Amino acid sequence: MTIYNVTVEELRNIVSTSASTPDTVYVKVLATAGGQQGGLLTGSTVPNAATGAEGNWYIHQMGSGEARLYGPKTSGAWPATYITLTGSDRHIHTQGSAATTWTVAHTLGGHPSVTVVDSTGTVVVGGVQYDSETQVTLTFSAAFSGSAYLT
Repeated sequence: MTIYNVTVEELRNIVSTSASTPDTVYVKVLATAGGQQGGLLTGSTVPNAATGAEGNWYIHQMGSGEARLYGPKTSGAWPATYITLTGSDRHIHTQGSAATTWTVAHTLGGHPSVTVVDSTGTVVVGGVQYDSETQVTLTFSAAFSGSAYLT
């Protein structure tokens, strides 16, 4: 089990963690004492329209030490974007067999930077297609094996 230290500075609404990145996350105050709005929910799936109430925030606990923060819920819907709270800020894809097209599934979200290195350690430039928030397709003019580093 991983334990993260969290510091909250209520006057400035700053939350910082001891996760792998030293980022500071600015957040909205969830609720005041005795308030009806706000609240922090957690679950193992992405929140849907039936989850929570207006003003709620939601932590999607994905397993493998990764978590994403969604919120706040407004107009009956959760935002499509999220903030990565924990987990790795880098994904390494190893392509063991030579190929001109590599399909890379990842959990970084968004459009990560991609660096490709062949099996001899030489950087290779190719095409990068962002298929979704969790998949990238890399294309090259010749087949080779190596690694793709996503950050």
